[in-house]
Amino acid sequence: MSSPTSVADVSVDNDRDVICKGSQASAIQSAQRLTDDTILSAARRAGMLVMLDAQIGHERYQSVTGSISSLHRFVEELHQAILEHCSD
Repeated sequence: MSSPTSVADVSVDNDRDVICKGSQASAIQSAQRLTDDTILSAARRAGMLVMLDAQIGHERYQSVTGSISSLHRFVEELHQAILEHCSD
């Protein structure tokens, strides 16, 4: 059984040169511009289940679940969305 891997453990050196002309800060800023609806739509298209757990006032609490393969599809789609935002 493999041990869990945190995001900090994942090497992003190969993508760092591609995303937003090599600037990790630009990639982070572009990712922060993605709306909740954009992210949740990407999760649904990847085959993940998005559930509304609660709504208090205007705040929505949602859970996302799915298989590892759907997570890979989600990451690929999110990566494309960030690249599109970088070119704006």
